[in-house]
Order: sequence, then C-alpha cells, then structure tokens
Amino acid sequence: MAGWIGDKLVEESSGGKRKLIHLKSNFDLYQEKSKIVREVLAEYDPNMRAYSLDEAYMDLGPYVALRLGRGWSHDRASKELSGMVAYTGEESAEKETPNHVNEKREQKME
Repeated sequence: MAGWIGDKLVEESSGGKRKLIHLKSNFDLYQEKSKIVREVLAEYDPNMRAYSLDEAYMDLGPYVALRLGRGWSHDRASKELSGMVAYTGEESAEKETPNHVNEKREQKME
C-alpha cells in the first residue's frame, strides 16, 4: 500500500487523532526473512510457489489430510509429502482462484 493511502486511512479511522509512522526500509533484511518464511512454507507444500518476497501460493489440503486424518506429527506429514513429490515428480493440481497467477496463465494460453 502506498504510504499516502495509509496516512489517509489512519487519519480517517482515528478521527484525526493519530498519524501513521513511516519507518526506513531494510530490503536486505526483508529478503533474508522472506527466504526463511518460504523455507517453512515449503515444509507444508513442497510445490509451493512464491512469486514475490511477500506472496506465496500453496495447497495445504494434502498436509492437513495426512496430519489430521492419520494423527501424524508435522515432521512425519511434511516428510511424507516431500517423499511423494520426489517419487512421482508430479506437482499437485493447481486450484482455480481469482488472482493474477491464473490471469497470467490464461493470457499465455491465448
């Protein structure tokens, strides 16, 4: 969100009593933390796609089914998922969601 939009929203929501505080960005730190988060997310979906530093698309269905359906721990479920992908070489089916990823895919197909 653009800073000026945030300024306006905070001003409106607080009745003019508060102002948004702008902090200097640290892109190197942002990249480092984004990498850590992507590594964690990949444990839940080995086919997870990250299209930017703060955006990821993933399917948690297989993880939830293994973990809850069989009473497995996180470690066992994530290792099983990783093993299935390594063995089959297949990726989970993409879900149809209204987002730019599907729009880009459709544009390429035209």
